[in-house]
Amino acid sequence: MGGKLTRNITRRGLDDTWRDTIRRRDKFRCQICGRGIKSTKGGKGALGNVHHIVGKRSNATRWDIQNGTLLCIGCHMGGVHSPDSIRSSDYIGRLRRVIGEDRWAYLERLRADTRKRSLAEIEEELKRMK
Repeated sequence: MGGKLTRNITRRGLDDTWRDTIRRRDKFRCQICGRGIKSTKGGKGALGNVHHIVGKRSNATRWDIQNGTLLCIGCHMGGVHSPDSIRSSDYIGRLRRVIGEDRWAYLERLRADTRKRSLAEIEEELKRMK
């Protein structure tokens, strides 16, 4: 396989592992409203999304477990990603309170790291999370 294809496959695997890890850590509950999230298609509760607190463009935080939180669709799309900036700001404030100031400050520090990760670093991260 070519380098770019291998890198993309590895990144997708890491994205999937990261999402599964966050879902389990957050006990399949929305971290803003507490609503139950389906663990499988047949599970009880609402469908949910694993949300990157710092956008996934940041290589320093994309797969950091501290950078993820589980949200129900209502809190994710109707709050965090709402086109209404006041509503979005309110949800982000609530999320910040839920995760705590120490975790928020940690993510803000990592956000400043703009270096690109090598394929070897991405593969190592995947092994560490499995």
